[in-house]
Amino acid sequence: MRSINLVKRIKRYGSVGIIATIAHLLLQLFFSQYLPLWSSNSLGFIVGSIVSYYGHAFYTFKEETSGTRFARRWLFLQFIVNIIASALLPLIFETLSKSLFFKFILVLIPALLNLLVWSSAAKFSLQRKFQDN
Repeated sequence: MRSINLVKRIKRYGSVGIIATIAHLLLQLFFSQYLPLWSSNSLGFIVGSIVSYYGHAFYTFKEETSGTRFARRWLFLQFIVNIIASALLPLIFETLSKSLFFKFILVLIPALLNLLVWSSAAKFSLQRKFQDN
């Protein structure tokens, strides 16, 4: 039974992550025509983060959150961690910044960082749920 729940959770996490990643990548590619990559990547990330925040709270981790939002501090933490990564990586690896593959990597790194943040947020929400009962 536990393995069925894990598979279901992975599917939910993956589907929300794919939607958020597509939003991030499309906006990054669109804005990179007009803005520097560090800036366009950050704008795409912000939209992808909002999709991720609501998707994981209401869908992926709905058992832990009881169908409500995560505490906003988790969104703030996720923004801080990922904005730093989204802005600095193109600057650090500037010579690779023209590569489409590198732009895709810039979208995947926040997705991996989000896994850590949203899993921690879900654990926190579950603990809080049990404390309230």
